[in-house]
Amino acid sequence: MIDNRLESYRSFFDRDWAKEINALVDGTQLDPLVFNLGIAWKGAANTHMMPWLLVDSIGGFADSFVNAHEPPTARLISALVTKLDDEVHGKIRPMMRKELKAAIQRISNQVDDAFESQPYRFDRDEYWMFYLEQSEFQVSLIASQRLCYAGLFFGYEDFVVNCYKILTSVKRYQTGRSTNGDFEKAFGPEAAQFCWSDDKIQIARLVRNDLVHNGARISPKLQELKHGLTVIDGELQILACDTSMLFHQLKKRALQLADSTLSLITE
Repeated sequence: MIDNRLESYRSFFDRDWAKEINALVDGTQLDPLVFNLGIAWKGAANTHMMPWLLVDSIGGFADSFVNAHEPPTARLISALVTKLDDEVHGKIRPMMRKELKAAIQRISNQVDDAFESQPYRFDRDEYWMFYLEQSEFQVSLIASQRLCYAGLFFGYEDFVVNCYKILTSVKRYQTGRSTNGDFEKAFGPEAAQFCWSDDKIQIARLVRNDLVHNGARISPKLQELKHGLTVIDGELQILACDTSMLFHQLKKRALQLADSTLSLITE
């Protein structure tokens, strides 16, 4: 199953969020962590955007190319004015020849006005529907959304773990059964709850695990939660809207975690 709305594939990356979090951590220990997070998320957003960029780029090229050139009808009428004047020269009265030439010129002007008032617009929706009918393109949409979803969470998890390592001075850390308790001790109950152990994050983590380790088949643990995702024949369907929603859920938590971590560092 795929999201067939072209607009769903616009970039979800939030530049205002990026400016805010970069300003917050500038010159601190979290600066390289946020840089890595931004690269990971921008890469996922750009991958997510490729279908929209493909159609919009072709459409933009077609619009500019066609509108920059004189339409065939205008060229035809222009040639007709010149040729007709040569053809009828000496065959009809000068006054009639003059009136005929003026009439053709008026038609030419009307064609020019119509072209300028209604410039050519490439039918992006029709072109998009053409692509959606191609099986190879459908496969790329399904696979790219899975990659983007997993990539977003991998980037977030790496950011959280590295914030934890800075606070605790541990060299290595791998998430596991003790992680909820470890993060609560390090970040405090409120930040740990919002940024790691609440339902939205746990659902995203389980989805990532099922995509990476379970062939996108939904696990019993995820089935027990109100995940809100489409499941067909036991297989998770990651749509473009799901990936965008995950980013917006994670960006708020990354910002709060950065703020909380900096506060704890300076205490």
